[in-house]
This record gives sequence, C-alpha cells and structure tokens, in this order.
Amino acid sequence: MNCWKTLFLTLISTLAGALAAPALTPSGITENSRILYNPSTDTYTFTWDGRVGWTYFIQQSSDLMEWGYVPIIEPGQGEEIAWGFSVSSPEPFFMRLMMSDVPTADAWQDDFDDDGFGNQLELDLGTDPLDKTDSDFDGIPDDIEAIWDNDVSTAWKQAVVDDTNWAYYDPDNTITTEADLLPNGDYDGDGISNLEEWFDETGAADFFNGQPASLYAHRGDGQTGIPSSVLSETLLVSVRNEDGAEIENAPLRLVVNGGYAGLSKSLSDQDRYASLTLRNTQAGSIAAFKTPPSIGTTTVEVSLPNGDSLTFTLYSVDAAAYARPPVTNFKKKSNGDGTNTYTWNAGAAEGDWFQIERRQSNGTWLVIFSTTYGSAELPFVQGQDTYSLTIPN
Repeated sequence: MNCWKTLFLTLISTLAGALAAPALTPSGITENSRILYNPSTDTYTFTWDGRVGWTYFIQQSSDLMEWGYVPIIEPGQGEEIAWGFSVSSPEPFFMRLMMSDVPTADAWQDDFDDDGFGNQLELDLGTDPLDKTDSDFDGIPDDIEAIWDNDVSTAWKQAVVDDTNWAYYDPDNTITTEADLLPNGDYDGDGISNLEEWFDETGAADFFNGQPASLYAHRGDGQTGIPSSVLSETLLVSVRNEDGAEIENAPLRLVVNGGYAGLSKSLSDQDRYASLTLRNTQAGSIAAFKTPPSIGTTTVEVSLPNGDSLTFTLYSVDAAAYARPPVTNFKKKSNGDGTNTYTWNAGAAEGDWFQIERRQSNGTWLVIFSTTYGSAELPFVQGQDTYSLTIPN
C-alpha cells in the first residue's frame, strides 16, 4: 500500500512569556506530536513518534490556504523525532505533518509520488513530492508543469533546441521546437531530467557536464576485406573518463568518409548507414562495417560531442590479394644512424601494397610508411619471399 496523510495542524503564536505551544489534535493519528518552546533561547522543538516504515515531511503556512514544504525528510525508526527551529516573525503561523508509507532505501533520492522527480529535487523546486496530479493528462504533474512554464525561460529552452551537437543527442531530430522539450525528458541522456539540469545549472545539452572524456579503439582498425564484404571484426571503441573507467550511455558518433553507407549495429544487421549514433555500454560500443564495392581505402571517424575523435582505416582489396598468406617474422632493427631496418616474409605479388603502421595511445594505427612491392624502395623479384626495407625512424 502506498499512502500519505496529513496528520495535524498546529497554530503557533510567539506570545510574550509563552512556555509551550501545544499541538492541536484533530481526528486521526497524531503520532504524539507536540511543539515545545524554550524561552531562554527563543526556539522551538517539534517532536513526534516516528513509526518504523513511515517517512515524515513537514509543511508550513501563514494563512491555512497556501502550504509549502520545509526542506526536511525524516524516516521513522520507532523512536521520537525532534526538529528544532526558531521564529523570526511574531505573527501566527501554521504547520502540519505529512507522512508516507512508500518503502524507501533513500528517502531523499527516491520518488514517492512516482512522477519522475526525486523527493529532494521536489523540495528544492517547491513542488509536492507526494502529489502527481496531472489535470490535463499530458504526463507532466501540474506542479512540475507550472515550474517549467513559469520559471524556466524560453531562451534557456530554445538554446537546448538549437544545440549544435543534436546529432549526438537527438539523431532522429525529434526536438525541433521548444514544445518538444519536456521537463521530464532527458535531452542529453545523462540520467538527469531537463528540469533538474536547469535547477542544478548543469548542461542540459552536455552529457559529460564539463568532465573530461576520451575515445579508445580496441578492435577493428586496419582490417582488410574483399569489396562488398562484411569485415570479420566489429569496430570496438570505448568512452572513458580521466581515470580510465568506462562512461556508460555516453553518446558517440561514427561517420564514413565520402558518405558511403557501410555501417551497421551488428554483424547480422542488414541495415546500413553512412553514420551511426551509439550510446556507450560497460563493454564499449561496437559497429560492423561492409566494405565498398570497389578496391580502395575507407576511413570511419568516431567522435564525441566534446571534440575528441579517432579514425578507423579499412581496406578493400581484390580476392587474389586477400587470399595471400599474411606477413610473418616481421622484425625491426635500429641502425644507430637515424634509420630502422625492417625484415619480413611474405608471399606478395608485384604491385601489392605494403604499409608500416604504429599503434597510438588511443588504440588506432598511424601510417608511418607506405609503398608497393616493386617500387624503388621495395624491389620485387618473382618467387621472392624474404624482404628488407631501411627507412628513417
């Protein structure tokens, strides 16, 4: 059972010489609530018996018409709860105790009225954490809608709509007007609602909220396949924070150079795209790639909205070249004169492409030398299977 109740009203008047302000007792549960006045400190202590499994809120009013919550949440532990306060005005004021039996592990962070906004945020906003009345049935509680419509400026909302990084956060382009941006939505997907981002002054159009994030490639770079074939390895990339931990749900975008539609979300996915927007997982992010119908080199740029990027380089070769055995016994020797000598074995053919690459810190490979078998740098003799190449380091 989920329920919340108003338990009592208390009228307090700071009359000179008053020793106590007793709680009025209407019908129903009183929780043995009472208010004690300490004339030596001119302070009050509000106490009540907190039942196990119940959570308590306090409201106050000056006219019994308009009520507001005090930013306090007290879980019942089977013992007396005491809350001290002082009164700055001699005018009477009213208080009442609210309680809920919604099960909770963290009453501040939980959402008792199940409206998408946590109890603490609602107290901060001045909305009711125990009421999700939605008079127009648009999925937004009345009190939240009032804050969104009256307190959040049109300019702030329009700036999110006009976000230049929309392809990362709204790849289907569904947020095109201010009316599309809702308080209980999460434009940047960081788990914080648009309204809460406004209240906290964080970036509603910045998943990382200003924190560093970087891309790392783990698999798939430098692959070779015949034209119009799905490469055997997916492109595996991750988004990590400055401590090296994976950032879950972070947005990243993959774009194929030249607009070729070769990307898909898995090896079995038949749909192909020239660009993909993905959300990172604890295991990283993957995309499959189908090579173009012609021989050549294709690059796929992966980027974050903060500007960090890396590039996968992928190759399409003819069937004969693809079937040749791979390079073996590849070795590097420093000559001490500013050059390196590389030796290897390969069953190459004249005109085949040879390239030396160095793995970078982000996981992709950087081309440091490229030529063909049979060039001046790499002479070719039919039947030869051992090669040597000396180049500057």
